[in-house]
This record gives sequence, structure tokens and C-alpha cells, in this order.
Amino acid sequence: MPSTNQTHEVLEALSLALPLRLPRLRQLYGDPTQQVVAFVASLPETERASRERPPAPYMAALCVLGELRTFGAIGCLLSCLEWRCEDVHRIVIRSVMTAGPSMIEPVIALWPVLGTYARSLAAEAMGEQGLRDGHVLGLLAEWSKDDPLLAALAIGNYGDPAGVPLLSKGLVASLARGDQRTTAEVLGAMEALGVNTNSIPL
Repeated sequence: MPSTNQTHEVLEALSLALPLRLPRLRQLYGDPTQQVVAFVASLPETERASRERPPAPYMAALCVLGELRTFGAIGCLLSCLEWRCEDVHRIVIRSVMTAGPSMIEPVIALWPVLGTYARSLAAEAMGEQGLRDGHVLGLLAEWSKDDPLLAALAIGNYGDPAGVPLLSKGLVASLARGDQRTTAEVLGAMEALGVNTNSIPL
């Protein structure tokens, strides 16, 4: 198996010729997911916590992961939202927003370890692509117990009308708590799913 240094050299060479990167990596590795994920993980913690753009080979690696759309690739991309660099976030968001059905399985499997930003992006990305899955809706329901405000936003962005009963429960709970901010977000999410909230007695 090629070493991390060899992967670095390949990605460094390909980072200036992006259309060539994936065919060349497949020629070298077959499915290069494991090598590229390991390479991304090798970026020092200090650089991941920096707002500076990572070196070109790492940016090329993220673009490769976006093209691979495998289980490990999508999981790695979502984890990179914890990096502080906005350029990294843009690549991840663009990749996830076009990933298609291949993102459902990793999102379900990795949900417990995904951060708030990754969960929100995953829900929005699946909503934008019209992806529907009962397991995902169940995960959003569980999340709403711990974070009713952000989960309400995510359910609205997910866009599945089957989420309306969840929002209705959240609305009752937020009204009982006197939580005006969450109430407003729940109502907004319900409107996004086609509910006429003017008819709801508050």
C-alpha cells in the first residue's frame, strides 16, 4: 500500500491539474478512499484549528473525496467541517450538496459523532436533493429532544412533510416553556413544509 508521503506527492502533483486527479488515483490505488482519508487525517491538529488555507495537496484531497462519493469519503468530508478554514467549508458544502443518495448511509451511521454544523448541513443537503429516509427523520426527531431549536431548523430544511408532526410536538413544548425563539423557528420550519401557521392558535 502506498505510504502517506507517496499519497502527498501524488496529490501535490495533481493539485494543479484537478481534472486528472481521480483517474490517476484510481489507476494507482483502485479505490483510493482509504489512502486519501488517511492523508487528510494526517494534517496536524494545529493546522486544522487554523483559519489559514491548508496546503494545496490537502485541498486537492478534499476535492477528490467529493468526487469519490463513497461511504468513507462522505464521512471524512463531514468531519472536516470542524476545521476552521472557510475555504475547506466551501469545498465540503459543495461536495455534500451534490453527493446524491450515496450520502444517506454514512449520515445515518455517523450521526452520533457528527457535530451540529455537520448535522445541519446533512439535513439541508438531503432536502435540496429530495432525498427522503425514515431513519434520517427518526434521527432528527431524537435530536429535537436535545436541541429543539437547531433540530427544528434542520427538519424544515430537510423538507419532508412527514416532519410536520415532529414540529407540532416541538411547538407545543416550546410554548409550554415560554421559549419564544424556538417557537419562532418551529413556526418557520412548519411554513417551509407547507403548513399555514396563521391557523394555529398560539
